[in-house]
Amino acid sequence: MLRRSLAVSGLALALMGCPEFESASYSIDLKNQQITVILKNLHTNDATKADEDLAFLLAEARDPSPEEGITDVKVELYEDNGMLNAKWTGTFANLEAAEIFQYDRKSPLMWCTSDSLATLATETGKVTKLVPNCVFFDRKAKQLEFTLSHPGENITSLLPQFKAYKASNP
Repeated sequence: MLRRSLAVSGLALALMGCPEFESASYSIDLKNQQITVILKNLHTNDATKADEDLAFLLAEARDPSPEEGITDVKVELYEDNGMLNAKWTGTFANLEAAEIFQYDRKSPLMWCTSDSLATLATETGKVTKLVPNCVFFDRKAKQLEFTLSHPGENITSLLPQFKAYKASNP
Protein backbone atom coordinates (compact mmCIF):
# COMPACT_ATOMS: atom_id res chain seq x y z
CA MET A 1 0.00 0.00 0.00
CA LEU A 2 1.85 2.90 -0.45
CA ARG A 3 4.23 2.78 2.49
CA ARG A 4 3.91 1.05 5.78
CA SER A 5 4.01 4.26 7.82
CA LEU A 6 0.44 3.43 8.15
CA ALA A 7 0.94 0.46 10.29
CA VAL A 8 -1.72 1.36 12.63
CA SER A 9 -3.01 4.58 11.42
CA GLY A 10 -4.37 2.53 8.71
CA LEU A 11 -3.45 1.54 5.24
CA ALA A 12 -4.46 4.99 4.26
CA LEU A 13 -1.63 6.81 5.91
CA ALA A 14 0.68 4.69 3.89
CA LEU A 15 -0.56 6.61 0.92
CA MET A 16 0.81 9.80 2.32
CA GLY A 17 4.25 11.31 2.38
CA CYS A 18 3.41 14.80 3.53
CA PRO A 19 -0.13 14.86 2.18
CA GLU A 20 -2.81 14.23 4.76
CA PHE A 21 -6.52 13.40 4.70
CA GLU A 22 -9.65 14.41 6.57
CA SER A 23 -11.03 10.88 6.84
CA ALA A 24 -10.31 7.34 5.72
CA SER A 25 -13.18 4.89 5.34
CA TYR A 26 -12.16 1.25 5.40
CA SER A 27 -14.10 -1.69 4.01
CA ILE A 28 -12.44 -5.06 4.55
CA ASP A 29 -14.06 -8.11 2.97
CA LEU A 30 -12.65 -11.11 4.85
CA LYS A 31 -14.37 -13.68 2.65
CA ASN A 32 -12.84 -12.39 -0.61
CA GLN A 33 -9.73 -10.94 1.06
CA GLN A 34 -10.32 -7.50 -0.45
CA ILE A 35 -9.64 -4.14 1.16
CA THR A 36 -10.85 -0.73 0.03
CA VAL A 37 -9.84 2.55 1.64
CA ILE A 38 -11.46 5.84 0.61
CA LEU A 39 -9.37 8.86 1.61
CA LYS A 40 -11.38 12.09 1.66
CA ASN A 41 -10.14 15.65 1.32
CA LEU A 42 -6.46 15.11 0.56
CA HIS A 43 -4.54 18.19 1.65
CA THR A 44 -1.24 19.49 2.93
CA ASN A 45 -0.31 21.47 6.02
CA ASP A 46 2.42 23.29 4.10
CA ALA A 47 1.07 25.31 1.17
CA THR A 48 4.59 25.70 -0.25
CA LYS A 49 4.74 21.92 -0.74
CA ALA A 50 1.36 21.47 -2.44
CA ASP A 51 2.88 20.76 -5.88
CA GLU A 52 5.36 18.31 -4.37
CA ASP A 53 2.62 16.55 -2.39
CA LEU A 54 0.41 16.21 -5.47
CA ALA A 55 3.36 14.83 -7.44
CA PHE A 56 3.82 12.20 -4.73
CA LEU A 57 0.14 11.20 -4.93
CA LEU A 58 0.20 11.05 -8.73
CA ALA A 59 3.30 8.84 -8.65
CA GLU A 60 1.57 6.48 -6.20
CA ALA A 61 -1.53 6.35 -8.40
CA ARG A 62 0.59 5.46 -11.46
CA ASP A 63 2.80 2.91 -9.71
CA PRO A 64 1.66 1.96 -6.19
CA SER A 65 4.42 0.97 -3.81
CA PRO A 66 4.42 -2.75 -3.06
CA GLU A 67 3.16 -3.82 0.33
CA GLU A 68 4.01 -7.08 2.03
CA GLY A 69 1.11 -9.51 1.84
CA ILE A 70 -1.03 -7.23 -0.37
CA THR A 71 -1.35 -7.65 -4.13
CA ASP A 72 -3.34 -6.15 -7.01
CA VAL A 73 -2.98 -2.68 -5.49
CA LYS A 74 -4.75 0.11 -7.34
CA VAL A 75 -4.93 3.80 -6.46
CA GLU A 76 -7.33 6.24 -8.07
CA LEU A 77 -7.38 10.00 -7.44
CA TYR A 78 -10.67 11.78 -8.10
CA GLU A 79 -12.67 14.92 -7.32
CA ASP A 80 -15.91 14.67 -5.37
CA ASN A 81 -17.90 17.39 -3.60
CA GLY A 82 -15.15 19.96 -4.11
CA MET A 83 -12.46 17.73 -2.54
CA LEU A 84 -9.58 15.65 -3.84
CA ASN A 85 -10.11 12.04 -2.76
CA ALA A 86 -8.35 8.73 -3.34
CA LYS A 87 -9.57 5.16 -3.57
CA TRP A 88 -7.04 2.50 -2.59
CA THR A 89 -7.83 -1.17 -3.22
CA GLY A 90 -5.91 -4.39 -2.81
CA THR A 91 -6.09 -8.10 -2.11
CA PHE A 92 -4.56 -9.33 1.14
CA ALA A 93 -3.03 -12.72 1.86
CA ASN A 94 -3.93 -12.93 5.55
CA LEU A 95 -5.30 -10.94 8.49
CA GLU A 96 -1.86 -9.61 9.42
CA ALA A 97 -1.39 -8.08 5.96
CA ALA A 98 -4.70 -6.22 6.45
CA GLU A 99 -3.52 -5.15 9.92
CA ILE A 100 -6.26 -7.15 11.62
CA PHE A 101 -5.32 -8.87 14.88
CA GLN A 102 -6.99 -11.93 16.39
CA TYR A 103 -5.40 -13.53 19.47
CA ASP A 104 -7.00 -16.93 18.83
CA ARG A 105 -10.00 -18.32 16.93
CA LYS A 106 -12.36 -17.49 19.82
CA SER A 107 -11.20 -13.88 20.20
CA PRO A 108 -12.74 -10.87 18.45
CA LEU A 109 -11.06 -9.30 15.44
CA MET A 110 -9.28 -6.02 16.17
CA TRP A 111 -7.82 -3.13 14.15
CA CYS A 112 -5.88 -0.31 15.87
CA THR A 113 -4.37 3.04 15.00
CA SER A 114 -1.35 4.63 16.65
CA ASP A 115 -2.72 8.11 15.86
CA SER A 116 -3.94 9.36 19.24
CA LEU A 117 -5.47 12.47 17.62
CA ALA A 118 -7.66 10.49 15.24
CA THR A 119 -11.27 9.57 15.91
CA LEU A 120 -12.38 6.04 15.16
CA ALA A 121 -16.02 5.22 14.33
CA THR A 122 -17.89 2.12 13.17
CA GLU A 123 -21.41 0.83 12.78
CA THR A 124 -20.41 -2.82 12.38
CA GLY A 125 -17.95 -3.08 15.27
CA LYS A 126 -17.28 -1.52 18.64
CA VAL A 127 -14.90 1.15 19.93
CA THR A 128 -14.44 1.11 23.71
CA LYS A 129 -13.10 3.66 26.19
CA LEU A 130 -10.72 1.03 27.55
CA VAL A 131 -8.95 0.76 24.18
CA PRO A 132 -9.96 3.98 22.39
CA ASN A 133 -7.61 3.61 19.41
CA CYS A 134 -8.95 0.17 18.44
CA VAL A 135 -12.11 -1.13 16.86
CA PHE A 136 -13.34 -4.65 17.66
CA PHE A 137 -15.47 -6.93 15.50
CA ASP A 138 -17.25 -10.21 16.12
CA ARG A 139 -14.92 -13.11 15.36
CA LYS A 140 -17.41 -14.41 12.78
CA ALA A 141 -17.70 -11.11 10.91
CA LYS A 142 -17.10 -11.26 7.17
CA GLN A 143 -17.19 -7.52 6.46
CA LEU A 144 -15.36 -4.95 8.60
CA GLU A 145 -16.16 -1.27 8.13
CA PHE A 146 -14.84 1.70 10.03
CA THR A 147 -13.76 5.31 9.56
CA LEU A 148 -10.71 7.10 10.85
CA SER A 149 -11.18 10.89 11.04
CA HIS A 150 -8.14 13.07 11.28
CA PRO A 151 -8.29 16.68 12.51
CA GLY A 152 -6.55 19.27 10.42
CA GLU A 153 -5.63 22.89 10.98
CA ASN A 154 -4.30 25.40 8.49
CA ILE A 155 -4.83 22.96 5.67
CA THR A 156 -4.36 23.62 1.96
CA SER A 157 -6.45 21.52 -0.40
CA LEU A 158 -4.61 19.74 -3.20
CA LEU A 159 -7.65 20.00 -5.48
CA PRO A 160 -6.48 23.15 -7.36
CA GLN A 161 -3.17 21.47 -8.24
CA PHE A 162 -5.03 18.28 -9.25
CA LYS A 163 -7.40 20.24 -11.52
CA ALA A 164 -4.44 22.03 -13.14
CA TYR A 165 -2.72 18.67 -13.68
CA LYS A 166 -5.87 17.16 -15.23
CA ALA A 167 -6.33 20.19 -17.51
CA SER A 168 -2.77 19.88 -18.84
CA ASN A 169 -2.90 16.04 -19.04
CA PRO A 170 -6.34 15.19 -20.50
